[in-house]
Amino acid sequence: MNFTLEQIMTEFPHTIPAHESAERAHELLLEYRVRHLPVEVDRKIIGVLSERDVNLALSLSGKAESGLSVLSLCTKPAYMVAKDEPIALVLRTMAEQRYGCVLVEERGRLIGIATTSDLLRWMAAYLEDAPTPDVGG
Repeated sequence: MNFTLEQIMTEFPHTIPAHESAERAHELLLEYRVRHLPVEVDRKIIGVLSERDVNLALSLSGKAESGLSVLSLCTKPAYMVAKDEPIALVLRTMAEQRYGCVLVEERGRLIGIATTSDLLRWMAAYLEDAPTPDVGG
């Protein structure tokens, strides 16, 4: 069976402009209750900002106003694939490259995001429904 990201992604994820500050990114991550924000410049996705990136930058700056921009903190380029990309390939790439999320696109437009948490929940549900193999028979 060939599962695709379109089946499990979160549609229309929140994004953040690259010129925003680390502090504003932190506020949005808390407000939206997410751990990843696609970063855009002129409506084009150029990277991904993680909660970990923001927290580390803010803790190291030691200031209320770090002056750091989202552009300087985000991972570039973003790992972005087509909506019909097989999940097995995505899982392998995410594990090998240590990505925390994958952005999903259609015709060059961002349409979704799938995080490691989303993929693990999907995998757990899949395994719960899978028939138990006959072992040692």
